[in-house]
Amino acid sequence: MNLRVVAFVVLLSCLFPGDLLRAADTPGEFPFKSDAGPARVLKDLKDAVSAGNKNLVADLASFPIRVQLDGKGARIGRRTFLARYDEVLTPAVKSALLRASFESRDKYDGVWWNWQGMMVGAGEIWIAEVQGGAVRVITINNQK
Repeated sequence: MNLRVVAFVVLLSCLFPGDLLRAADTPGEFPFKSDAGPARVLKDLKDAVSAGNKNLVADLASFPIRVQLDGKGARIGRRTFLARYDEVLTPAVKSALLRASFESRDKYDGVWWNWQGMMVGAGEIWIAEVQGGAVRVITINNQK
């Protein structure tokens, strides 16, 4: 890294202690038309997972969906998703989901967003607007 850049970052951190770390934790550009879409999808997804309703979980996804299967990244369709549901929605994924909440850009916990979509937990689930403007689950990172 350039010595001038390092010196500049050190100077900023001395002048504004904590601000640089807070900035990294602050979500970026909000990628949805309104708060309602991701709030509804996250709530419905949590309810469906809690109830064990695999078909409703699938209804909230955009297929093909990106997941990890057999140690490799894969894009799978609805039929494979339902057949391998317990491999895709691992206890760690479910735990991250059930801890997360989003009511609005001012009232949230366990989620973060940028121009690509909303991340649940540490990236276990990604939610985004898909073609046609619907908000859906687009990725489940089930093997970290």
